[in-house]
Amino acid sequence: MKTFNIPEFYQSSLISKIKQQRKSEDPRKKDFSPSVLNFGSLEIMLARHFGFCYGVENLSLIHI
Repeated sequence: MKTFNIPEFYQSSLISKIKQQRKSEDPRKKDFSPSVLNFGSLEIMLARHFGFCYGVENLSLIHI
């Protein structure tokens, strides 16, 4: 598999932890349900599989 040196500002520790947890719970990726982050009035659903470029797959959440 090809590896890339991705700048840190394109990485998200939160997304990495979510992906790591999903991988440990479902290593064969048979569960297609999204990961849900619930912040009360804000709910974020992250797709299990991303079909986009590396930047989209490892998106960073912006704090407002």
